Amino acid sequence: MSPSLPIQSQKSKFLRNENSRTTTYRIGIPWREIGLDRVAKEKSIGFDILVNDADTAGQRTGFELFGGILADKDPARYGRLLLQ
Repeated sequence: MSPSLPIQSQKSKFLRNENSRTTTYRIGIPWREIGLDRVAKEKSIGFDILVNDADTAGQRTGFELFGGILADKDPARYGRLLLQ
């Protein structure tokens, strides 16, 4: 099930730590947006993000967080997203 967009969430935070040069993205997505009523604590699901970049007609390019979407549609390559 694909979430309907835009997802309305007031539980999103983006935190930058200049000392460690890291950025943490915390995004709250309501369970109903991903087809769930509730979730067991510490459950994980496969997760990936792809940003398409189609500057050239017919060429598939983009940026992927883990892999498994752009080239071959392989969920085994997705990262794990911990649900809380």
